[in-house]
Amino acid sequence: MKKKILTAFLLSALVVLLFPVRFQLKDGGSIQYKALTYSITRVQTLVLEEADDGGEQTEPYKEGVIIEIFGFKVFDNVSGASLA
Repeated sequence: MKKKILTAFLLSALVVLLFPVRFQLKDGGSIQYKALTYSITRVQTLVLEEADDGGEQTEPYKEGVIIEIFGFKVFDNVSGASLA
């Protein structure tokens, strides 16, 4: 009986800690999947101001993926225009 209760408790804890909730961000199309232990963000952001790079052509958006585990950024490959 104790083994079944322990198993049920562990499964419940895993579901709460690892099951993500989807958030649609209002920045041009970014989507964030957030759980208590991690966060994955698929970035697709419109950049409203163009950076003055001496006449170089910049992309009007940023794209990439950001992965955070326990609040620490472990992966970030967001590319595109930079906010100056």
